[in-house]
Amino acid sequence: MFFRCITHFIYLSCALVLSASAYAEKINPLLPKECKFPKTYSHRQLDNGLRVLTISDPSLNKARFSLEVGVGTQQDPEDILGMAHFLEHMLFLGSKNYPAVDSLQSFLAQHGGSINATTDYEATNYHFDVDPEHLEKALDLFSDAMAAPTLDTKYVGRERKAIQAEYRYRKDMYYWRLSEVAAESFADRHPITRFGMGNRKSFAAFSDAELAQRVRAWWEAHYSADKMVLVVSAPQSNELLEALLKDRFSHLPVRPSATPPSPPKALSLEKVPSIVKAKLNDDERYMILYFPIENIRSEFKSAPEEFISYLLEQQVPNTLSSSLRDNDYASGLSVQFNTSDPDASRIEIYIDLYYQGGEQYWDVIRRLMAYADLLKKEPLDEWRYKEFLKHKGLQKCFFESLNITETASNLRRYGPNYALAKGYVSEEFKPQLYQKLLDAIRPDNMIAVIAHPNFIVSGETKWFHTAYSANKLSVSDQKHYKPKGDYGFLLPSANQFLPKGEIEVISGSDDEPHRLSSHPNINAWHGKNTEVGSPLAYYYVLLRSPEMDQDRRSSALSQLFWSLLQDKLKEQLSIAEEINTSLNISRVKNGFELQFQGYPESIELLLTNVLNEIKDFREKERHYEEYRYGWMYHLKKYKERTHPLVMANFFTDEIIHLPSYGLAELASGMREASYPRMINLLGDFRDNLHVTTFSYGNIEKPQAEKWSKMISDTIISETNSAKVREYITRLPLGITHVIEESEFTDSVSMIYVQGNSASYSEQANFGLLEKMLSDSFFKELRTEKQLGYVVHATISNYLNIPGMNFIMQSPVSAPDRLEQETLSFLEYFQGRLTSMQDNDFDVFKNSLTAELNAPKKTQEKSSLYWREIANGSLHFDSEARMADAIKSISKDSFIEWYRNSFVSKNKRVLSVLIEGKSHAIGSKWKSKISDTLLGSLEKFHDKNPKWVLESPQLESAEIMLSRQ
Repeated sequence: MFFRCITHFIYLSCALVLSASAYAEKINPLLPKECKFPKTYSHRQLDNGLRVLTISDPSLNKARFSLEVGVGTQQDPEDILGMAHFLEHMLFLGSKNYPAVDSLQSFLAQHGGSINATTDYEATNYHFDVDPEHLEKALDLFSDAMAAPTLDTKYVGRERKAIQAEYRYRKDMYYWRLSEVAAESFADRHPITRFGMGNRKSFAAFSDAELAQRVRAWWEAHYSADKMVLVVSAPQSNELLEALLKDRFSHLPVRPSATPPSPPKALSLEKVPSIVKAKLNDDERYMILYFPIENIRSEFKSAPEEFISYLLEQQVPNTLSSSLRDNDYASGLSVQFNTSDPDASRIEIYIDLYYQGGEQYWDVIRRLMAYADLLKKEPLDEWRYKEFLKHKGLQKCFFESLNITETASNLRRYGPNYALAKGYVSEEFKPQLYQKLLDAIRPDNMIAVIAHPNFIVSGETKWFHTAYSANKLSVSDQKHYKPKGDYGFLLPSANQFLPKGEIEVISGSDDEPHRLSSHPNINAWHGKNTEVGSPLAYYYVLLRSPEMDQDRRSSALSQLFWSLLQDKLKEQLSIAEEINTSLNISRVKNGFELQFQGYPESIELLLTNVLNEIKDFREKERHYEEYRYGWMYHLKKYKERTHPLVMANFFTDEIIHLPSYGLAELASGMREASYPRMINLLGDFRDNLHVTTFSYGNIEKPQAEKWSKMISDTIISETNSAKVREYITRLPLGITHVIEESEFTDSVSMIYVQGNSASYSEQANFGLLEKMLSDSFFKELRTEKQLGYVVHATISNYLNIPGMNFIMQSPVSAPDRLEQETLSFLEYFQGRLTSMQDNDFDVFKNSLTAELNAPKKTQEKSSLYWREIANGSLHFDSEARMADAIKSISKDSFIEWYRNSFVSKNKRVLSVLIEGKSHAIGSKWKSKISDTLLGSLEKFHDKNPKWVLESPQLESAEIMLSRQ
C-alpha cells in the first residue's frame, strides 16, 4: 500500500447536486480535440448516491477499476493519527462472503492483476486491474469487502507492522521530512499538518482489540455510499458494465451519521513570510517554496493551476529553468498547486539543488522572483494559452494512458464532463486570474524551506525527527530575496516545432522496411507502422565518410565538429523537446548518427536546420579555439577525471572496434586540428559521403522520399563510390591484459569474452548464456562475496560479432583479485551447467524464445530494424532467426561451446583492469601476466586479423563476415 503525502498535489473538490434516483446517460466528456479514442462513456448515479463512470474500450486487454471515497486524513481522530490509512490496510483482509484473508489480492494475482490504494488528506482511493474475463468475480470480491469487511482483530498486529515498515521506508526521504518541517513551521494545529501516515507510536495507546473496535466504528461513521465514486475501464460494453456495477454496489449503505465535518479554521498566515532552515544529512541540498493563495476551487474550467505551472516550468532558453541549469544551480523546478483544503491553498515550488545552488540558495529565489515579475509585467496573450492547451492535448491524447485513479478523483471533484481531462481542456481564458496567482509569488508571501548540510539548527520535527529552525523575515530581510537584475530572462516565443495543423495518424501498416529509390549515395529505407495510433515518426540518419577517421587528425577534427554541432543546435533542441520532438547526435566510426523522434512536421523542420548547419558550418575562430583547447585539456586530464567504468569501456572499444585512436594519438591530433583544416575536412566529408537512412512509424513513403531528397540536395556534393570500412579485431587465444591507473578510489575489472563468428548459432549461444548466468554472477560475487556494488554480466556485441562483458566495480578489492574471481566463477559455472536438469535447461530456452517472439512496441521495432540496417543485416527477421537458433541448441552442444569459449585455452579474452587509488595490484601477479600485457596498440592491431564490414554493401553482414 502507498500513502501519499499531505502536501502532494491534490486536485480541487467541487460540489455537485445530482438526483437521488438511479439513472444512466451516455456522455461525451470534454477531451482535447486531438483525441480520437474508440471509446464510449456512460455516467450513472445509483439510488444510494454512488456515482459511476464506465468507459468501454474494445482495444483493452485489461480491465481497470477505481473507487474513491471522500474521506481521508482530515477525518482522523486526534488520538489515532493514521486512522484512514489503517482502515485502507484492513479493508481487504476478509469479508462476510469471502472470509479468507487476501481473497481479492490472491484472485487478482492469479488472473493478471493487482490491487493498490492511496490515502490523502481528503480522500482514499482503491484501484485494481484484472484480465477482462475475470472482472465480474473481482467486482464480487471488492464490493463484499467494501460492504462487509471483517476487520478482524487478529490482523491488527500484522498491519501495525506493515504501516510501521512504510514509515521506516519513508522516514529518510527528504520530501516527507521537509513537508513536515513546513507543516510545523507555518500550519501548526491545522488539520493539513496531521501525521496521516501513522506508525507504531501513533497507534501505541490502543490494544489490538481496542484498535479493531475503533477502526470499525470509524468505518461505519464515514464510509457512506453518497461519498463514493467509481470508474471502470474495460473492453465490455457500457450496458454490461453498468449492470455489473449496479448489482454489486447499489446495496452499499448511506450512513446517516456521515455528515460533512465542519470546515477547519482558515490557515493562519501570521508566520508568513519566513525562512526555514533544515538539515537532512551531510550532502543533501533542497528547496521547497510555499506561497499561500486564495481559494480557486471553482476556477477549474480555466485550468489556472496547469497553465501557471506550465509557464514557470518551461525549459527553453532564457527561462528560469535554463538559468538554473546554466548556473549549475539545479536541473529545473517542479510547480504544484495544493488545494486539498480550500482555506489552506498554496503554490508549492520544488527545486532539487545542485551543490552550487545550495551555496547560493538566495540567488535561486531571486531568479524565481525575477521570472515571476516578468510574467506579471508581460501580457499573457491568448496565443500562449492556446499553445499550452495544444501541447497538453497532444500529451493527453497520444502519450498518456488512462489514469484510472485520477479519473475517479476528477469525477468526485469536478463531475463527469471533466473526469477524463481536467487541466487538459478549458472553456475559459482568464488572464486576470492567472496574473493574480502569479502575484502571490513574492518575498513577503513566502515560506522558504531550505535544506543544507551546514545549517546550524535548534529544533526537530515530531515524527521524522528532522532538525530545523524557523525565522520570520523582517521587511529588511525580504529585500535579500528580491531580484538584483533581470538575469537576461525572456518569455518564450511561439514554439516553431509545435505542429501547426491537426495531427493525422496515417492508416494502414506495411511494417517491415522497404528500400526507397533515392540518390546513389543514399541507402534509404522506410516502414510504416501506426498500429497503436501513435502520431510519432522515427528517423535515423547515418552520415559516414572515409575522410572522418582515416588518421588521428581527422578523428580529432570529427570529435570537434560533433561537439560544435551539438552546441549550435542546443537551443533548438531544447525548444523541440518541449513538444515531444528530439534529436540525438552520436559519434560513430567514420562519421555521425542522427536519431530523430517526433511529429513528422517537427522532424522535417529539425532536419532542415541540422542539414543547413552541416552544409554551411562556420564558427568564429576564437570560439573554435576555445573548444579545441577544451578538448586538449579534457584528453590530458582524462584519466584523472573519468570514472573507471567509463575508462574501461573506452579502452575496450579502442582495442576491439576500429578505426580508433588512443588518448595520446587523439591529443596529438587535436593539437593539429586547426580551423582551416576543419573547413577542408568538412568539404572532403561532403564530397565522399555515404548516407544510410530509415524512416518508420507515422510517415508515408512520399514524405520519407522527400527527406532523402533534402539530404542529397543539401549535403551530398557529388555522386561518388566511397567505401566506408569498420573493423573488429579478432582477439588472440588466451587473455590479453590492459592495466591503467585511476584517480578514483574504486577499482574496476572488465573482462570481455569474444565470440568466434557472426552466425546466428553463435549469437544464440551468447543470448542463452546471458539468460542463465547473469543472476548467478551477481548473486555469487556481489550478494555472497560482497566484492563490489556494480556487478553484472551482459552481452556486448560489436557489429554482428557477439561477446560478453563481466564487469565489477569495487571499493574493497584490487582489480587483479576481481579478475581472478571472475575467471574462477566461469570455471565454477561450467559445473553448474553440467549438473543442470534437462527440464531447467529447456525453461531457460523457452523463456528467451518467448521474449524474442513477444510483440514489440513501435519504438522498439524501429530501433530493432535500424540496428539491422545499420549493421548490414537486411532480412529483418533477426529475432525470429535467433529464436529458431535457440530452439536447436542441445544441452551437450551448449556445454561444449561454453567450455571452448570461456574456460579452455582457446578462449579469446580481453581483460581491462583499472587500478583505483585505494588498491594496488600485486607485483608478483603483474610479473606473472607480463607476457600478456598489451604494449603498442598499433602493433597489436597490425598483428591480429580482423573482421571487416564494408558499406555500401552488396550482401548481408552475416554472409560478408562469415567468409572472414
